[in-house]
Amino acid sequence: MNQLLHIQDLIHKVEEKTVTQQELDELLQWIDSEEGLQHAFWVCEQLGMSTDIYQTEYKDANNKNYANALANRVLSADKILSITQRKRKLLVQSIHKKYWPKMAAAVAACAIIAFSLWIYVSRSMQSNLQQVAKTSTNTAILPGGNKAILTLSNGKKIVLDSVSNGLLAKQGNINVLKLSSGQIVYKEAIKNVIETVHYNTMSTPRGGQYSIALPDGTKVWLNAASSITYPTMFSGNTRVVSITGEAYFEVAKNPNKPFIVKTPRDMQVQVLGTHFNINAYTDESTIKTTLLEGAVKVTSPHGLQRLVPGEQAQLAESGNLKLLKDVAVEDVVGWKEGIFDFNNADISSVMRQLSRWYDVDIHYEGSNIPTDLFSGIIRRDNSIQQVLKMLETTLRVNFAIKGKSIFVSS
Repeated sequence: MNQLLHIQDLIHKVEEKTVTQQELDELLQWIDSEEGLQHAFWVCEQLGMSTDIYQTEYKDANNKNYANALANRVLSADKILSITQRKRKLLVQSIHKKYWPKMAAAVAACAIIAFSLWIYVSRSMQSNLQQVAKTSTNTAILPGGNKAILTLSNGKKIVLDSVSNGLLAKQGNINVLKLSSGQIVYKEAIKNVIETVHYNTMSTPRGGQYSIALPDGTKVWLNAASSITYPTMFSGNTRVVSITGEAYFEVAKNPNKPFIVKTPRDMQVQVLGTHFNINAYTDESTIKTTLLEGAVKVTSPHGLQRLVPGEQAQLAESGNLKLLKDVAVEDVVGWKEGIFDFNNADISSVMRQLSRWYDVDIHYEGSNIPTDLFSGIIRRDNSIQQVLKMLETTLRVNFAIKGKSIFVSS
């Protein structure tokens, strides 16, 4: 009983948002223990979650459709989202497959789903996550890292992840430098010298990401399979760059010189100084601009939207430009923090992200692509085998790895 009182106190601290990381880890470990599983209903009650929903609707502990629906419901709860800061500081998502056969339906619906979405993996599971069923190779497919190619105005290409720190190139009066952190920066050799503007392109491969400080001090992070083209100095009345793929911007403020980002489908994002993310992958149905701080104006041939923080502009293939409010911006920029943050994502969307980061090709077997939706956090430094194992335990889907290809079946 004393232990339950202690756990109740920890849950109360969670609800009051005063829990420490050490206390949260302790709570999660207890939830993952046999004692915690035996008190699943009590845990649900302490969290304010209904347990009678099982009595009326839940009939099968292996009904993953219902489990996913409940997971989405739990994930959307403001209490849990705010406490875990959208789960950013925690580890990796995994619903423990070893518990499914022996759990009562209530345990599966309540304890496992609710707390697995707090992204905790017990040490005993680590060895079980190394191999995916039907994997035909023993070679682990490793996650991506800091990889990029810088193409200078003369066509010379510099592989940034293998070149030494220091001076990389001179382009007129501009020195291109690689800092000890790996970031690329541009510096004037002599101040206030006016000369011909050169254009450079930084591109990341599948399995790569990189950051750069543009000549005006704007910081840019590129996600995998992305690129940015920019001048070595910003002359004139505007600062114009173009991107493909996905990039996060922290724009240096200059009220007299707007910063403009051009994307595919003739969309432009104009700012003075702000933080925002653009997802403009050509294999996605929409181009998304999400604002975290400041203000931006998004224009396309068919419309204009002005964003405030927490809003997202979406440009469809049809040219329709619409505005979404109250967007979970932490989901959008999770990649920059080293995580996949999925929120009601279908399997195709999940696999496209994995394809870019792990540099793998995705193939679907059969005519029916699974329609389950997935919500949760997965660290991007896991091997692909670990990630697929997590997905297999939560979705009605199977994976087979053959070389650098992943085959998906229901």
